[in-house]
Amino acid sequence: MMAQAMTSAGLRIDRRLPRGAVPRGEAENVHRGGGRYISIIGNNDLFHNTNDRAAAAVDPKVIERFASAFAMVTTSLANT
Repeated sequence: MMAQAMTSAGLRIDRRLPRGAVPRGEAENVHRGGGRYISIIGNNDLFHNTNDRAAAAVDPKVIERFASAFAMVTTSLANT
């Protein structure tokens, strides 16, 4: 569902891990606890890097696309 929403929002999925793979970041705790989640962290070595906090470090248009994809999935799940 998330993959379809991301591509509909104009985002690329460069790599997908198989279902059940242990994600990085905080999603690892949810995974190990048996919870449901969507992880879009990927394999970014700059994740939580202090140099990744300036205004030039993000592309607002890409953030808007991610927000749109999550809103599509959230709306779909809420309506089921």
